[in-house]
Amino acid sequence: MSDEEPVEIEALEWDADSFTIEGMNPQLQQRLIRNSVTPLILLRNHDGSSSRRLRNVRITNMRTFQQTSRVETATGRVTLQNTVFWYEELPDR
Repeated sequence: MSDEEPVEIEALEWDADSFTIEGMNPQLQQRLIRNSVTPLILLRNHDGSSSRRLRNVRITNMRTFQQTSRVETATGRVTLQNTVFWYEELPDR
């Protein structure tokens, strides 16, 4: 395992094979794709009350979704954008 610093990510949600971040983060996307296997990813929610540690992660897919709010605000409808990363954890070598 590398002595590389962990990649810390504030995630909206996560499950056994994916995590979702708010908006787009080109630097994060490049870092995760550039490194075919990321030694350590730390996921945490916005207030830090929940977290997950992922080891030897390979990103298998990534997709950005846009959703327009159904509620009309004073400035119009709000467009939300989230990016989902699908991953697999590889066994330790």
